[in-house]
Amino acid sequence: MLNELHKDALTEIINIGVGQAGNSLNAMLAMHVELSVPEIRVLQMEQAQEELSLLNTSSLASVVLRFSGPVPGKAALLFPPESALNLVTLLVQEEPGDLDLDSMRSAALTEIGNIVLNSVLGNFANFLHMDLEYSLPDFMFESSIHDLLEQDIAENGYAVILAKAHFRVSEHSIAGDILLLFGISSMEELSRLLEIVVREQSGQ
Repeated sequence: MLNELHKDALTEIINIGVGQAGNSLNAMLAMHVELSVPEIRVLQMEQAQEELSLLNTSSLASVVLRFSGPVPGKAALLFPPESALNLVTLLVQEEPGDLDLDSMRSAALTEIGNIVLNSVLGNFANFLHMDLEYSLPDFMFESSIHDLLEQDIAENGYAVILAKAHFRVSEHSIAGDILLLFGISSMEELSRLLEIVVREQSGQ
């Protein structure tokens, strides 16, 4: 299980990756993207569902990227549908009524999700000196938190390390969340790798 030093190290690592993802969004949108410091929680699946339900929407636009390797898990970029539409409109410089929403929304948000999540996961893998393999990103427009976790709920006793960061572009009513979820099977190896980082930082 992760101790407080491990959580602090993981928060710092993910925060750097989120910052890099924010820089990518800044460049894509040509405007400032506000980012929160990631929150790290170790939760049972039921607790994770409850925590994620606080995102204040029953319907989400989501891009999910699964990864495998020494520490397998999944990463997700989540938007309320209205934020997703505003983001696509901003990117393609068209009014919403002029868009082929299904194809344009899917392609644009999947590309954004791929860039953002790869920034976060690439930094995560580099800091922990490990190789990760990524699936192709999955896009869902009207999904729910249950949809996001449904496959994992089937695993008895499943627990997650939930890393959550919030971002927004205030002037265009765009907001979303970056999530990293690691299963209980990842805990031991992640703890070992984070212990190495902690020792390196302390000079031991």
